[in-house]
Amino acid sequence: MLQISRRAWYDWCEKYPEFDEAAEQGKAIARAWWEHEAVEAAFCRRKVNTPVFLLCLKNRIGWSEKAQLSGDPEAPPVREITRTIIDPEALREVRAAMLAEDNC
Repeated sequence: MLQISRRAWYDWCEKYPEFDEAAEQGKAIARAWWEHEAVEAAFCRRKVNTPVFLLCLKNRIGWSEKAQLSGDPEAPPVREITRTIIDPEALREVRAAMLAEDNC
């Protein structure tokens, strides 16, 4: 843990592009971990505290359940989709670690 203020974090992200890129990759890896945990909970029938888990998804990785409606009352709701691109090698390492821990 860096033990710095949020302001310092944001300043470093603005001042040092490499730091910002590493921070974004870290966020993407964390997102992959949380998504893996969600899949395990759903398909491996692992017990989780669902309300707490959903709160973590919302607060930690920006997951949401919102639907955006168009002006046309007949049109279906549009779901917001966000995609983060990370270093393919880092993603392979995360997937390998997840598969190594597979408890299903």
